[in-house]
Amino acid sequence: MDKSLATLGMLLEKQNNLVLELLRLGEEELLALKADNLDELQEITGKQQVLSERLAVLEKERIALQTELADRLKLTGQLTLKELTDAELPGSEQVAAIGKTLKENFLKLKELNETNNLLIRQSLAYVNKMLRVVMTKSQATYGQNGQVTSSAQPSLKLDKSV
Repeated sequence: MDKSLATLGMLLEKQNNLVLELLRLGEEELLALKADNLDELQEITGKQQVLSERLAVLEKERIALQTELADRLKLTGQLTLKELTDAELPGSEQVAAIGKTLKENFLKLKELNETNNLLIRQSLAYVNKMLRVVMTKSQATYGQNGQVTSSAQPSLKLDKSV
């Protein structure tokens, strides 16, 4: 197997492992969202951030390596894994298989993230609605020109003494 191709395979494997770890964290995030566990959510999102940054670095390396392979094969533009397989380099089928697995896992991660983001938006909308209900009451009055004006005032007075 070509050294660049072997390196590409290793990069794709590393990316797939990171995506699998992000999937695991996404499942934990879903459970934390359902349980309203904010501390756990913060911890999980911190871990996700670190893994996402590592994934971005690997992606840059992968693109550079595929560009190098495309130049060597005298192909224009970015080399896709399908083009790599079509070039019939020894070992390209294994690399393409790893790429296919990575793509499938990435799609699962994307779907899970969409679900988690929906739950977060729903929770935020609920919190905002409750804040509006608890914190304001509107007082409508007539202004000098006869128009109705309203002013929002806190509806609750909290005892801040201890």
